[in-house]
Amino acid sequence: MTELTDEQKEDLEQWVGRRRKYIAAFVIWAFIIMPVLYFVLSRIFGFDNIYFLMFNKIMLLLILLALFFDIRYRKKCPNCGSAIGSELNMLINVPENCNKCKVKFK
Repeated sequence: MTELTDEQKEDLEQWVGRRRKYIAAFVIWAFIIMPVLYFVLSRIFGFDNIYFLMFNKIMLLLILLALFFDIRYRKKCPNCGSAIGSELNMLINVPENCNKCKVKFK
C-alpha cells in the first residue's frame, strides 16, 4: 500500500476547508440573503407568499444539487483517480482511506 506525499495530504485538507466554506455560504444564502431578497422583491413587485415559497424552494434545490455534485465528483484520489467525495464525512474531514485502492489519506 502506498502513502501519499505531504503535498497531496495538504491538498486534501485544503479541499475539505473549501467544502466547509461552501456549506457556510449555503447557510448564509438560505437564512439571510433569501429572506432579504424576498422582502425587497415583494416591495418592488408585490409578490405574495406563494411566490416566495416557490422561488425559495427552487433556488435552495438548485444550490443543494450544485453543492452535492461538486462535493461528490470533483475531488479524485491522488493515487487511483476514483472520486473520494462519496464519503459522507468528506463534508467535515478527509476520510481515512480510499475505498478503491485503500491508500491512507491521513
